[in-house]
Amino acid sequence: MSTNNSNPSSSTGRFRRLLHTIRGRNPVDDEPHEDDDRPSLPFLTAERPSILTPTPPRQSVVSLGTFALLPPELRREVLLAAFGERTLHIDLRLMHPRLPDRGDGIDEHGGGLAPKGWNYNPDRTTPKAWRWWSCECHSQFPPGSKWERRAVALTGEALKKRWPYHFPSDDTCSRGDPPFCQLWSASSPSPELISPPASLGKAKKRCESGVGAMGWLLSCRQAYAEGIDVLYATNTFFIESRDLMDALFRPRPRLDTDTTPRQHLLLPERLASVKSLVIRWEVVLFGWLPTEEERAHLIAQLRHLGGSFPSLESLVLCFQDGLYNNPRQRPADALDELERVFLKPLADAVRGLPLRGTKEGGVVVEVPSNVFGELGRLGLNVEVRGVEWASSSVFWWKYPIADDKSDEKGGFYYIKQGAMSDLYWDCDGKPQRASRWVSNCGI
Repeated sequence: MSTNNSNPSSSTGRFRRLLHTIRGRNPVDDEPHEDDDRPSLPFLTAERPSILTPTPPRQSVVSLGTFALLPPELRREVLLAAFGERTLHIDLRLMHPRLPDRGDGIDEHGGGLAPKGWNYNPDRTTPKAWRWWSCECHSQFPPGSKWERRAVALTGEALKKRWPYHFPSDDTCSRGDPPFCQLWSASSPSPELISPPASLGKAKKRCESGVGAMGWLLSCRQAYAEGIDVLYATNTFFIESRDLMDALFRPRPRLDTDTTPRQHLLLPERLASVKSLVIRWEVVLFGWLPTEEERAHLIAQLRHLGGSFPSLESLVLCFQDGLYNNPRQRPADALDELERVFLKPLADAVRGLPLRGTKEGGVVVEVPSNVFGELGRLGLNVEVRGVEWASSSVFWWKYPIADDKSDEKGGFYYIKQGAMSDLYWDCDGKPQRASRWVSNCGI
């Protein structure tokens, strides 16, 4: 008598949940659902009731009162200090609404509002909806603060030289637990004190991670015109939401006879002004599970990167630990495949960008340690970079975007070590899991 009662649909659901777990998605978002049941993305309306950005000289602007009397360069400096020249996380996820705040997230980045935070309490009695989330990144010391000056003093000019880069492999803002929130609150002119439940002890400073630009942008047309440029052109945008990346990097095909306006989550002219971008991908390109769909998906996104962000001057692409998850074959034995499905598509994408990586702040690609350690077998040139804060990775590979690996005049991108891999091979060539070792040690 057969005991096999497997259901193909349930197996598909289990496979999807397993794949999402490997990708590192939020458990709140990983409930299986059919695409037809998903609400449509919150696209901008095709026609807006009024034009927000004035078009001089045809459109007059509203005066900003006393602030408008300041010289334009001084007004810009004020706006830069308010919400410019920093790293901003922007995220879009299909989630259940959050239950009323019970004070559980007081210690978290953003006070418990982070989309993958431990204390994000979803209200599962209400339908899921698309939720925008943004914040100021607190994974580094506040720029210009006494803590940053002390760090530079301890590590020398090497850290100061490296500081314009923001490497996302260890960034935990979306999980609600970066290490420097209290320092940012302490550097604020008037940090907010809140009273948590008695079990949490004395009052602590709530993490104020909001961007804080909306009130200014909505005040009048001139404020919008001047502020929107500062917001998009001077900040580094950090994106890790898969749905948001799909909408930005994979525009829907359009027939020549289609006269309907293309739908956008963000206006193309705003994306065109972005000069600095950080993208963190949770993809499995080499693993036990079938990966051809993931590979095609990534290549399609890379192909549209330059078209979506045509003004980039700095780009950091981070690939998390799951990138190589195949214990049956070491990365050293899969270098040809690594080049074909990963390194060369990256080179093709960089070739289509306005930057080339031959100048400071070009293109940097972070890969997990089990991949990075084997890339030296490709004969790549190496560059010794400045000491990276809280990391021992100082050697970066330089991957030329030309067909000839020895030709760097045509441009290149850097490859640096990112996340420490759970999967590694011991001195006997046997695959091991760091998580298994930690579990056996009771850590």
